[in-house]
Amino acid sequence: MQSDAGRPVFNTVFNYVNYHPFAELAGTTGIELLDFEVHEQTNFALLATVGIDPRTQRLFLRVNGDPRGVTADTGTRIRKHIHACAGGNRTLTRAGHRSSAPTS
Repeated sequence: MQSDAGRPVFNTVFNYVNYHPFAELAGTTGIELLDFEVHEQTNFALLATVGIDPRTQRLFLRVNGDPRGVTADTGTRIRKHIHACAGGNRTLTRAGHRSSAPTS
């Protein structure tokens, strides 16, 4: 999505995902989901993703930032703020920050 000025309208994204189809598939077919890993690529300067692990039904938080504008310290502070907004939710797992260059 581009603005009339030819640049992105947004540079920060918050994404919530629920991978319930994986859990449903396992429940109906007898397939056991042994591992779960998320891989994301983005052109946004900052991407915060909260999701539900289909194996455990626990929340996870992942903060990805373009290292040209989001330092590891900034990513960590954003992660801590999101965690605090969730009420310090004890079920929030795999909280972490990862710097990554934007995709082209």
